[in-house]
Amino acid sequence: MELTLRQKIGQLVLYSLDSNEITPETEAFMREYCIGNVIHFGNNVTDFAGSKKLNAQLRALMLDTCAGIEPFISIDHEGGRVFRFSQDFTWFPSHLTLSAADDEALTEAVGHAMGKELRAAGFNLNFAPVVDVNSNIGNVVIGVRSFGDDPETVARHGAAMARGMQAAGVMACLKHFPGHGDTTLDSHYFLPTVDKSLEELRENELYPYAKIFPQGAVDSIMTTHILFPQIEKENVPATMSPAILKGILRDELKFNGVVVTDGMQMLAIKDHYGVANGCVMAIRAGANLLCIGTGGSGVQAVQKECLDRLYEAALSGELPMACIDEAVAYVLKAKEKFGGPYEDAVIDAENHAVINQAVCAKAVTCLAPGGMTGKALYASAPVKELAFGLTHADPRKLTFGQMANMHTGDSFAYLDKLDEAGEYDTLVIGMQAVKEDSIELIAAKEALAKGKNVAIVLLGAPYNAHLLPEGCAVVCCYSLTLEAVAAAIDVLRGKTAPQGKLPVKLA
Repeated sequence: MELTLRQKIGQLVLYSLDSNEITPETEAFMREYCIGNVIHFGNNVTDFAGSKKLNAQLRALMLDTCAGIEPFISIDHEGGRVFRFSQDFTWFPSHLTLSAADDEALTEAVGHAMGKELRAAGFNLNFAPVVDVNSNIGNVVIGVRSFGDDPETVARHGAAMARGMQAAGVMACLKHFPGHGDTTLDSHYFLPTVDKSLEELRENELYPYAKIFPQGAVDSIMTTHILFPQIEKENVPATMSPAILKGILRDELKFNGVVVTDGMQMLAIKDHYGVANGCVMAIRAGANLLCIGTGGSGVQAVQKECLDRLYEAALSGELPMACIDEAVAYVLKAKEKFGGPYEDAVIDAENHAVINQAVCAKAVTCLAPGGMTGKALYASAPVKELAFGLTHADPRKLTFGQMANMHTGDSFAYLDKLDEAGEYDTLVIGMQAVKEDSIELIAAKEALAKGKNVAIVLLGAPYNAHLLPEGCAVVCCYSLTLEAVAAAIDVLRGKTAPQGKLPVKLA
């Protein structure tokens, strides 16, 4: 089929709405720019019925405006803290929980269940699994989103999740190529640098990709906005690097799928190159699909600027038509495999809940023995609101203490209000990260000094566990989800035995 230039460019972007409906303004924009793909954030979707309805409307609109070409309707749905929905979808735990359980069949089952739920709601592209090797304990953006710090473990579980997801009809997307695991900076806000040689990258960051690609388990990857100065001599991140996207990804690793960029509005791009210019540079370097959505109000102006800039660059020759046509070809090839129509699938929510419980139970890891005696009080830091997902769009507001209360019926409190909590024998503290002089450590030491029993549940990566006071029982569940918290409490109460394998080195 012969596409116009506008239609070709429309195939190369992931567009986002600024609300959970197609307004007249949104429809006019999508028609004018021949938008061919969409990415959703937490402000666009919350439940199954609403997602399915919106996605069906979007699919019909894009089929009408894009010469009958199926759209990609995508989302970041990793499990753990990157979870856009507030209800109906199974809230699976983090990747680190899955690697602690270390059961590839369970990981594949999780990927398949995620895929079945997403596909039934009208999604066909999910930005998961994360195959960053989290080798830097100071990493603030990956952490529990990774399968750990061992490249082989990351490869095994990454392949398993991707297999399950794609078998359910949803294209998996490995991220963030070539790796976001060895940095202390978050590319949402900064432009990080990883100063490693190609051989060092092959041994660590690139290892999962090299293992997974030959299996045919995945048809897309997402780039990272990180500088690799030993690989790319120009001062551009991987997203805009021909040496990385063509030299390593295409030529060395023989990847033949879709190359998706991470969000082009992230400050790593916006502050250093400009979002619209960055889009042109990325396609020219070998990217195929640009994520230009942000999931918030005011996004339309930025998206318009990007689309106009791509069009003008194509007309002027700054962006060669050969680059555009090659990118479109990769996108259309993937759409032949993962496009519609969508059947009215019946979701086996009961079975998905069983899978969820099984992986959480198998993942709980004991760092220090001990349990609970007498009356328990569950407590966490004085956070009034918890937002899940990197866009802070998901309205869940449950703390560790509230989740524990839902599981046990026992009392819960914030750590700055313990004096008002009444009598207790065991203080059970939920911690996302172990930090020196944190309110959690202070409360644990004070409770121990009063002769209380103290148990700590580590909800994130268990780095710096050596800072925990002696005398505490310590278990890890690696996720702040209902099932993960319940599984950790069951171990502390002696109802189940810990079965998890520590998925990271502690030092």
